[in-house]
Amino acid sequence: MNTAEVTQNNQVTNKGKAKKAVLISLGTLALGTLAFFGINQFKKHKNESNDDIDQTTSDLDTKIPVQTNSNSKPRTSVSTGNANSSFPLKLGSKGAKVVELQQSLMRTFGSGIFPKYGADGQFGSELSTFLQAKGYGIPLQESDFKKITQTQKPQAPALLIFDPAAIAKGLYNSILAKDYNAAVTLLKAITTPTNYSLVSDKFKMYRLNGGVRQTLVTAMLNSFAEKSQKENTKKVFQKMGLKYNAASDKWTLSGF
Repeated sequence: MNTAEVTQNNQVTNKGKAKKAVLISLGTLALGTLAFFGINQFKKHKNESNDDIDQTTSDLDTKIPVQTNSNSKPRTSVSTGNANSSFPLKLGSKGAKVVELQQSLMRTFGSGIFPKYGADGQFGSELSTFLQAKGYGIPLQESDFKKITQTQKPQAPALLIFDPAAIAKGLYNSILAKDYNAAVTLLKAITTPTNYSLVSDKFKMYRLNGGVRQTLVTAMLNSFAEKSQKENTKKVFQKMGLKYNAASDKWTLSGF
């Protein structure tokens, strides 16, 4: 074998070794790449499995009822007392004391001081505003109530004190509220058959019991039907001058 052939064989051998080295390197790289992606895929799959487990646990938690103490008691409301009839009088109070207060103020300052509701027996914004304008505090204390109702200095003619429309409206509101004491107090302000006629005419403008207009006598006796209430109401009507015929169960202004 000559030198040229030896050299050629060496070159072939070197090329074979280089090619083999390249193939080995490529194989190693391929294996490493596959291993890398395989590990990442495994981790991803594991994380998704954990998420599924966590979600399942969370769902279970929402479905498990919360245990409560069977010995706990519901809260009870705090009693506020009888705000409608006790002192001090305030917004929302109603009844005979409020009527007395309103009528006393109307006798002192004139019947026009309560243009919307008159002496209706309910402590509302109209009464509150007027009292505050006169320097009284709200709620109204018993001492101020006595001062107003016991000291009266009329500043208007007596003719203005009797207000049929205001009394009629007050009676209507008292009947709706089923406040017998307030209704009777207003009824006692009607002292003659003529005044009754004036109040009853105004009262018939209102509708009761499903839209029916009634006379004042009929409305009072039907609305306050307890025996003691009816007897007392009849006495008040008779005292103002109305006549009652027990046989026919009818009322008239001047007799039969």
